[in-house]
Amino acid sequence: MARAPFFRYAAGWITLLVWALAAGSALYWVLHARGDTPALLPAPPLAEAPAVSVQAVAHALGAPNASAQVAAVTQEGLGSRVRLLGVVTQGAEDGAALLVVDGKPPR
Repeated sequence: MARAPFFRYAAGWITLLVWALAAGSALYWVLHARGDTPALLPAPPLAEAPAVSVQAVAHALGAPNASAQVAAVTQEGLGSRVRLLGVVTQGAEDGAALLVVDGKPPR
């Protein structure tokens, strides 16, 4: 009596599956036990914030005629007008922020 092809190779496939699971488990535990994860550095202590030139920030963000607009804006009122949408970083020193000022399109 001839066996069906599935039953003929079933033992081989099951053996292959068991060995693949054993190898995957061993690899996971070897990588997990190595502990080569980089240690997190503590954050530097916060220093007093440097003085910010509102005109320079407005000019950098592309505000036309920044000196006329800055005269009307106070430091306290600026926080309620600006909303941070997101921050993107690349490496330790490169980054950008997406800001919305007065409900205008983000920049």
